[in-house]
Amino acid sequence: MKTERLGHYVSNKNERTYVCFYSDHLALSPAYPSFLHGVAEMVESGAGYGMTFWKDDECQTMYVRDITDGEPGPVVASTVFRHVAEQSYIWIEMTSVNKDHRGQRLYQFMHEYYEALAKRWGVKKLSGNVNVNNIASVKQRESVGFKTRLLVQDKIIK
Repeated sequence: MKTERLGHYVSNKNERTYVCFYSDHLALSPAYPSFLHGVAEMVESGAGYGMTFWKDDECQTMYVRDITDGEPGPVVASTVFRHVAEQSYIWIEMTSVNKDHRGQRLYQFMHEYYEALAKRWGVKKLSGNVNVNNIASVKQRESVGFKTRLLVQDKIIK
């Protein structure tokens, strides 16, 4: 497993210092428990889907740890993605930020490194699904330049 420290960020709002890491293997990374908790929270809130959607052996992760006290603390934000090299895009499976650290611009912090990785890998596009009921995720992505290209509609037959 490859892990790389990408950079740090000091929040003006809570004066905490955060570090962003990249790992080429989701299930072996420190982000995995945080990711699973985020999936459960999203499904329980109705902002996600009640199904598994990632492949441990294909997914990579970018995650943020609070290092204000000098040592890496728990993972406070993570994003899980697949690099689809043959089609030159990164598919974002899910991003979550711990509720105690929301509002600190951690999504934007991670996104800077998404773009840096994309450029390093020759990727031309970042994509991913967002549940229309997950307003926070829609707004996060829009804040860094994502545009809605496709709206999928369902009808539940009872």
